[in-house]
Amino acid sequence: MRLFQSIALLLLPLKVTACGLDWSEPVSFFENVDSQGNVHIVCKLSEVGDLPIYLIFNSSYSVSPYAGSGFEIPLLESKICQVDENRFLMKSPSGRPLILQRTKIPEILNGPGDIKGLIRENLITVWTNCGDKIIFKNGKIVFMQIAGKAPFTYSYKGNRLEGIEQNGQFVLKVETNGPAGDVSGITLPSSREQIVLQQTEMLPNIGNIAGKNIVSRMDKTLSQATRPDKSRETFAFGVDENVNPTVTLGSKKLTWNPATGKVLSDGEWKYEIKSGSDQFDNSSISRTNSTGQEESWYLDMTKSEEVFKKANGTTTRRSWFTSGVLAGHLRKIETSSPQGKDSETYVYNEMGKAVRKVTNNSIEYYSHDGDGLVVDFSYNGVPYFHDGKILATSTTK
Repeated sequence: MRLFQSIALLLLPLKVTACGLDWSEPVSFFENVDSQGNVHIVCKLSEVGDLPIYLIFNSSYSVSPYAGSGFEIPLLESKICQVDENRFLMKSPSGRPLILQRTKIPEILNGPGDIKGLIRENLITVWTNCGDKIIFKNGKIVFMQIAGKAPFTYSYKGNRLEGIEQNGQFVLKVETNGPAGDVSGITLPSSREQIVLQQTEMLPNIGNIAGKNIVSRMDKTLSQATRPDKSRETFAFGVDENVNPTVTLGSKKLTWNPATGKVLSDGEWKYEIKSGSDQFDNSSISRTNSTGQEESWYLDMTKSEEVFKKANGTTTRRSWFTSGVLAGHLRKIETSSPQGKDSETYVYNEMGKAVRKVTNNSIEYYSHDGDGLVVDFSYNGVPYFHDGKILATSTTK
């Protein structure tokens, strides 16, 4: 490895632990399958400012008032609900589900990372240390503050969102076919752009009689979404030979179990899903293709460990720290393949900066200045970088 590559890697986090809400695309390990094994299709439609507007289809979702059965547009319909005595499920505006837990003070909630919550009658406020804040009223989002941006307020007509305002002006408006009609699109007044949504009664609702699947009705859902640049996402729903529901995206067809929502197949890949003991646990997901190749993935949040196996026979096991200044930082990576085994172990200082990386055949040492920048780097006892000066150009002999 060249020296500048080693140093550049140190300047990047080993695992993203930035403060605030995560606005990256809410996808999982396997494309179009979420961490619980449901069909999960994510499309970015546009942006409000630089905040993404995602459209999500998920085989476990109910009915969106804006996009029909099986869909959500999370920026419009972010919500929070109590799922048991001590836990609350928040669907964030970015589309990511988050669990918040009651503390010893029942009105105070703790979420992952730096996320906190406060319950006051019919209001729940969720915030982060760096300034993000969302207020839910009766479970529905009514206010959003993103650090560095003017606040967003949500305006409703009845139970349906009319639009989102910023600085007293609409930055997003929901368009309908008449006052109580279907949602026909989303307008972005500041850029004069429009997202067009087309709904149709085409999603099969599957029942089961005497162990046999039947189509009990067709639910209204989204068939097409057209972005401001005129590009489109098209969803074609149907059933397979066993009357399992299907969705086709271009040349790709996914099938799922109508009773559980769990994926059955994606093209040539056949899936097996083993659910966790808790309703919010990740599932153990494995799949096999027509040539007999197998892939699998499982993320155990309790043990802070992720294991995935690739079709080439390589299995990688990653573990990380869960608390304190090291929360989210990699602890160890172990890889086994037909060629052998490799491991990487990381050691950090009290500021959470990597000071040592140990592999099968090397030890790398790093030291940092007060700003956290690397000032010294050595490889297997040989200094390569010191006080801003390059002493050697490569760690490859």
